[in-house]
Amino acid sequence: MPDGNIKKKLLIYWGNPYIFYETMLPMVSRLSKSFDVSLMLIDTYLPDNIRSEVKALLEKRVIKNLLMVPSPRDRWRDLFAHHRYIFMNMKSWRKEGFDAFMTSNGSEVLDRCLIEFALSSSAKKICVSTSVTNLLRTEARLGYQRTLSSGWNRHPLSWYLNLAWFYFRSGFQSLHKYIRLNFFHRILIPFVLFGRTFPHTRADHNLLIDARGADALFFTDVAEAQAYQKPFPDTKIYLVSYPSSGGCRCAERSDSKKNILVPLTTGICNTGKIPKAMLDMLVRDLKIILQNTGGETVHLRLHPREANNWPYDLADKLRSRGIQAECVKSERAYREIMCDYLCLASLASTSLRDARAACDQALIIGLLGPSMGLGLDIKHWFGEGEGIGWIEEDGSFDPAIFEKKKYVAKQNNDVAKVLMELVNAN
Repeated sequence: MPDGNIKKKLLIYWGNPYIFYETMLPMVSRLSKSFDVSLMLIDTYLPDNIRSEVKALLEKRVIKNLLMVPSPRDRWRDLFAHHRYIFMNMKSWRKEGFDAFMTSNGSEVLDRCLIEFALSSSAKKICVSTSVTNLLRTEARLGYQRTLSSGWNRHPLSWYLNLAWFYFRSGFQSLHKYIRLNFFHRILIPFVLFGRTFPHTRADHNLLIDARGADALFFTDVAEAQAYQKPFPDTKIYLVSYPSSGGCRCAERSDSKKNILVPLTTGICNTGKIPKAMLDMLVRDLKIILQNTGGETVHLRLHPREANNWPYDLADKLRSRGIQAECVKSERAYREIMCDYLCLASLASTSLRDARAACDQALIIGLLGPSMGLGLDIKHWFGEGEGIGWIEEDGSFDPAIFEKKKYVAKQNNDVAKVLMELVNAN
């Protein structure tokens, strides 16, 4: 520990609390050995069990402070409460004298406020990306569009036509939300309170990660780490191990696994239903998986933000087509449940990475056919895609994806170790 028994001060901010719970919670205990950790989360989509576990970190003195920031997303009063909380607490945060700041992307308004007003110039600012990134997503979309026969997709005007069509189709509610979360949230209110604006530019959307002021970026996929070197040539970029990896408990189990886990991902959350073509491909792919793994039952994992009953209708439709299916909640993280499953099969989402990091024995399979609606070259989006097998759009697959063997992750840098080295380099 540096400077005798005096710990450095670390502020961790994660805009999405259930992603923090999934990927970063196991890292906090390791970080607390070298840092006095203050944890800041947006107070939204937090089931009681996750809220209790996060509060337990404070009660057990694993963290020094727990800061629950009001969410700006739902209503006007929530937006004003969010900015009022930031404004009223900024001075006390600045007095803390944090030595390091860790966040998931650096592009949110709270990220920018903390970096510009609460942290000193000497504090190390780190972005840790575990989700599949927007830069590779943008490349994947462009690559996919180049394979289409219609030139309309490549016309510069198409982006604006698509945007106009979206608001025409979605109506006033979507336009109202856009104005609230972009003009008021990012421009008007920050200008009134801090004399600064934080617009969400096209570049921000394409990159997702904002490295302005960041000292280092951490990635878990080598292709992502290489891709971000170009837009951020002056920022240190590290390839790190997945923060939640290393907890597989399959060696402790003696019972056989018979269930397949299918997460209902962000892309189809709250949709009300899925198109028939997607359903047909999902049924096809699930039957392939059940046949090749010996699985018996499909568990449809509800998304944390799911508010509708359509997943139960989906389970009924799968049963009508000969697939035993039932819905399960998402209150527990993949790192807690994945070792209970034979396989995870998912549309393109970060769930594939989370599940791969959680278990060394389970098969992790991405479904390209049901993911076609994203309009992406999915494999390019996932970078190297270490430890993930794929069923192609036409239902073909490499038989090797069903081979039962232990997954051995590449040995990359440890997040806590690299962070400590960066802080001590001051």
